[in-house]
Amino acid sequence: MAKSGAAMTRMMVAMKIKPSNNVDKDFVAMMLPHHQGAIDMAKAELSYGHNEPLRRLAQEITISQQEDIVTMKLALKGIASSSNPEEMLFMAKSGAAMTRMMAAMKIRPSNNVDKDFVAMMLPHHQGAIDMAKAELSYGHNEPLRGLAQEIIATQQQEIVAMQLNERRLPPPSEPSPH
Repeated sequence: MAKSGAAMTRMMVAMKIKPSNNVDKDFVAMMLPHHQGAIDMAKAELSYGHNEPLRRLAQEITISQQEDIVTMKLALKGIASSSNPEEMLFMAKSGAAMTRMMAAMKIRPSNNVDKDFVAMMLPHHQGAIDMAKAELSYGHNEPLRGLAQEIIATQQQEIVAMQLNERRLPPPSEPSPH
């Protein structure tokens, strides 16, 4: 929980950007730390988790999000510095998504690393989906719009996989009175 909590704090600080008046640039500026937060949470699961399907999923999250980061950085080089009148709508939609995500990620630890990983990663992935939908609504860069569609598809699949694995996890153990 400490590693995941620290990752979320770093992520939220990095995501508090000054709007650039360019939806595509701001999508990347916010999604890069968001993806890094998912990677950090996945690494915590790999370090402390015991459920093999969730550990495999954490490895997949790490790889796919690292690939997305490379794609975003490359796309960023091709983004013109044009102003976008829809910037405020994008920022409002993305900000609301992050507020919902952070509220949902404030969980009570269950004494089960795997269960806590899922409880935090589900709203985290939903936050990414919501931001990607905002990019599709207001962004103009075709490679980033394609990446947004890929983020939505991939993270929806991972949400289903986490939910299936969560049902198979043993119930949380009670904390020891000692």
